[in-house]
Amino acid sequence: MIDSAIHRIKNIHPEIPVKWILSRLKYKKNKTLLDKKSANFLNKNILRASSLCQCEGAFRFLRIVSSSAEGTSLESGMTFKSASISKFLKGSEFALIMGVTAGNEIIMEIESEIAAGRGAEAVILDAAASEIADCAMDYINEFAGKYILREGLKLTKTRFSPGFGDFHLDAQKIIHKCLEMNEMGVEVTDSFQLVPEKSVTSVAGAVPIC
Repeated sequence: MIDSAIHRIKNIHPEIPVKWILSRLKYKKNKTLLDKKSANFLNKNILRASSLCQCEGAFRFLRIVSSSAEGTSLESGMTFKSASISKFLKGSEFALIMGVTAGNEIIMEIESEIAAGRGAEAVILDAAASEIADCAMDYINEFAGKYILREGLKLTKTRFSPGFGDFHLDAQKIIHKCLEMNEMGVEVTDSFQLVPEKSVTSVAGAVPIC
């Protein structure tokens, strides 16, 4: 039986997504040429970012009570006022609510590098932290997917994050409260931004396995 409890996972250590970090840095395979010194500089800072990221996350399954073009209501009393989410969750019995953070240490290091005038280092650390946080979300997504297999359910192939389409950023506040993300040291601002910056929320659906 699927319960609505909050499940927390600490000390997530995803494999470093070098390919996606390079892509975020506008590196183009077979076109962007790096000499040995530049390559070593890049790799050194990617590894440094990985060591500074302290990833943890949480997830929660909530039964879908109703869905319409105006929005989707969940068993906890939560409502996402988004036609895009309603369409995305069509056919789902549950909504999977997820949140992760890479922690504050990496943000402090990025700010320190900027203050010291080391812009190149800061850019690499920032790009690496963003992709590592996304990989931590992948880990949560995969873990939750295995969790519901025994219930005859599977997750949607993709997930949906606030800020896309009409799923506005104010959903960050709803998800933050739903997952009690303050327990992970994450706060949400009046403009619905998550702090520390490298924190991410998303929603997926749980559909019956045919």
